[in-house]
Amino acid sequence: AALQHDPRFAFGTPQPTNANFAWLQHIVHHLAPRGLGAVVLANGSLTAGGREGELRRALVEADVVDGVIALPGQLFYATTIPVCVWLLARDRAAHVREVAAARAD
Repeated sequence: AALQHDPRFAFGTPQPTNANFAWLQHIVHHLAPRGLGAVVLANGSLTAGGREGELRRALVEADVVDGVIALPGQLFYATTIPVCVWLLARDRAAHVREVAAARAD
């Protein structure tokens, strides 16, 4: 209930069971006016439906997602799952209004 009024979650309240979109919104909230950010998340953040799908759509439509890079599994010691890097930008006015996507496998 307290998260509904948290200013970091301008794109919607994240699910209490998965922090992916809480992290993304937290990073966007703390970016400088022309700031950039990058977040590594599990690939499930790209395909999750329901509330997470709504939050993903809101972030893309608000033009804060600069790109997504899908990486293969076994890149990190702590996990073997494939991950993706979300590239975030507070002000994309100088960019083309398209989200870039790349696979690095």
